[in-house]
Amino acid sequence: RKIKLQIKQRHKTMKKIKILENLYCTDYNWLHRNIKKGEILNVYVGATYNCISKNGIAVTELTDPTYFFEIPISKIEFIDNFFN
Repeated sequence: RKIKLQIKQRHKTMKKIKILENLYCTDYNWLHRNIKKGEILNVYVGATYNCISKNGIAVTELTDPTYFFEIPISKIEFIDNFFN
């Protein structure tokens, strides 16, 4: 229970990003689903084991802050003062 509480607390302090255009699995074969323009994701703060390219950023779903995947940096903008 303590670990789940720590993840939830960390989740609230994570930086958020907004997707600037639709990202399709057919164009980015590592995506597990299509990502829609305007969607909000968390910046991943854990170890990525060198599997994120220099042109990408590791992100997580808002609902699952433990699983990360790469989004091209050119397709995002950082959101300041975003509150759930």
